[in-house]
Amino acid sequence: METMNITISGMHCASCSRLITMDLEDIGVVVKINEQHNTGEIVFDPGKITREKIFDQIRKTGYEARELVS
Repeated sequence: METMNITISGMHCASCSRLITMDLEDIGVVVKINEQHNTGEIVFDPGKITREKIFDQIRKTGYEARELVS
């Protein structure tokens, strides 16, 4: 399993967070989103899903995201 921290633009409320969470959980990703800071922690199996697929799913939900690199 890998963990990726992201920033999400376009999120305004808890409903936005729930929508993204549900859509990502549908593709097998564990998500913890902080809507106050527009960030999220994504846990996924890189053998089953790619980072690009995760970002594609977020875009399909109507939001933009990018990885936070330390």
